[in-house]
Amino acid sequence: MGQPAFGLENRKPIDLLASAAGAETVQDHLTMLEYGIYM
Repeated sequence: MGQPAFGLENRKPIDLLASAAGAETVQDHLTMLEYGIYM
Protein backbone atom coordinates (compact mmCIF):
# COMPACT_ATOMS: atom_id res chain seq x y z
CA MET A 1 0.00 0.00 0.00
CA GLY A 2 2.96 2.30 0.50
CA GLN A 3 4.66 1.61 -2.82
CA PRO A 4 3.71 3.31 -6.11
CA ALA A 5 1.55 1.11 -8.33
CA PHE A 6 1.91 1.14 -12.11
CA GLY A 7 -1.83 0.56 -12.55
CA LEU A 8 -2.55 3.64 -10.44
CA GLU A 9 -0.33 5.88 -12.56
CA ASN A 10 2.58 5.35 -10.15
CA ARG A 11 0.62 6.74 -7.22
CA LYS A 12 0.68 5.12 -3.78
CA PRO A 13 -2.62 3.40 -2.93
CA ILE A 14 -2.45 4.69 0.65
CA ASP A 15 -2.43 8.28 -0.64
CA LEU A 16 -5.60 7.68 -2.66
CA LEU A 17 -7.59 6.45 0.34
CA ALA A 18 -8.13 10.00 1.60
CA SER A 19 -11.12 10.47 -0.73
CA ALA A 20 -14.08 8.32 -1.71
CA ALA A 21 -13.11 8.48 -5.39
CA GLY A 22 -9.54 7.46 -4.60
CA ALA A 23 -10.72 4.57 -2.43
CA GLU A 24 -12.93 3.36 -5.28
CA THR A 25 -9.97 3.57 -7.67
CA VAL A 26 -7.85 1.45 -5.32
CA GLN A 27 -10.67 -1.05 -4.89
CA ASP A 28 -11.09 -1.34 -8.67
CA HIS A 29 -7.34 -1.84 -9.06
CA LEU A 30 -7.27 -4.59 -6.44
CA THR A 31 -10.25 -6.31 -8.07
CA MET A 32 -8.48 -6.29 -11.43
CA LEU A 33 -5.37 -7.82 -9.82
CA GLU A 34 -7.54 -10.49 -8.21
CA TYR A 35 -8.82 -11.50 -11.64
CA GLY A 36 -5.37 -11.45 -13.21
CA ILE A 37 -5.76 -8.20 -15.15
CA TYR A 38 -2.46 -6.33 -14.97
CA MET A 39 -2.32 -2.85 -16.44
